[in-house]
Amino acid sequence: MSDFIITPTMFKHIFGQATIQCAIIFAMMFAGENFIPEYGNGKSIYYNPSSEDYVKSGRDYNFKGDKDCYWLYNNTDIGPSRMVTFIFNVFVLFQLFNEINCRKLQDETCILSNITKNWLFVFIWFVIFWVQVIMVEAGGWAMGCHLDGFTVEQWFICIAWGLVPIVSRWLIILIPFKDKILVLLLRS
Repeated sequence: MSDFIITPTMFKHIFGQATIQCAIIFAMMFAGENFIPEYGNGKSIYYNPSSEDYVKSGRDYNFKGDKDCYWLYNNTDIGPSRMVTFIFNVFVLFQLFNEINCRKLQDETCILSNITKNWLFVFIWFVIFWVQVIMVEAGGWAMGCHLDGFTVEQWFICIAWGLVPIVSRWLIILIPFKDKILVLLLRS
């Protein structure tokens, strides 16, 4: 018996999605304060000092090793940063939309075909989505999320980022992948 549980096509999609998602999450973690927008005002809203259109970094220390947002960490009026909440939310939405991708195991392009025939999948998908909304909006300190949750604009931005796995699937389908490459990788 020489068949693999993970086929070469599945490996291509797993590796491709992991690479794209990790690159985006790392970019958000290390440079998010330069492109994640901040909306609203209030005592728990802190803007990036170099550009008031973006969130303040959620990292305790900056790249030089100096304390960056360390002073915010234990302030009960402010709570966890919106940048880190944004990253958490985008990560969960990546996985949620990737669940739709994973319904098709080969290079099929129509991932929504027959989705309504599996009502349990649709039900669980929406339950996970709404639990995520509740965690972000009401989780606060318990979930390590920003105390004010997100604005409507930030939710739309997170959902747009969450759709990246759907779009990247179509790009990954275009990548040719031979069975021999996987065999060499798995046997080495």
